[in-house]
Amino acid sequence: MSHLNDPMAIALLEKIIVLIEFFCRQAVQNTRNDLFKAISKTLNECEREAALLKCLAIPDDGIRVAVVSCLFVVPVRDFSYSEIEQITKIMGACNNIGAGQTELVLSTIYWILTKFVSGSTDNPGDENNIYDLF
Repeated sequence: MSHLNDPMAIALLEKIIVLIEFFCRQAVQNTRNDLFKAISKTLNECEREAALLKCLAIPDDGIRVAVVSCLFVVPVRDFSYSEIEQITKIMGACNNIGAGQTELVLSTIYWILTKFVSGSTDNPGDENNIYDLF
């Protein structure tokens, strides 16, 4: 955590999160290749969502956007009750919606919560990405 202000460490962490999102997205979309499903399953067993939620504490918009984008493509069934609770608390803990990319982060969390409420297993916008919805 001592490198939270190091631009190289921030950039590396953001790329790792984007890579995790890629594997999760491919596990849903690419039904012909079981490798993506196996990797996504392993990431889930290693508490992927808990690790990603901890990354939201890092004060960098790029990381926060990457985290919620990644969480958006994670199947609803992979979330635990405590992780869902954490996600809902984020909405109430926001003090300044206009700061940086906070609106984008909160709107993506809104879409994640919509998936929980609707029981949807599909990710709207899977063909491209979450930001095509806006």
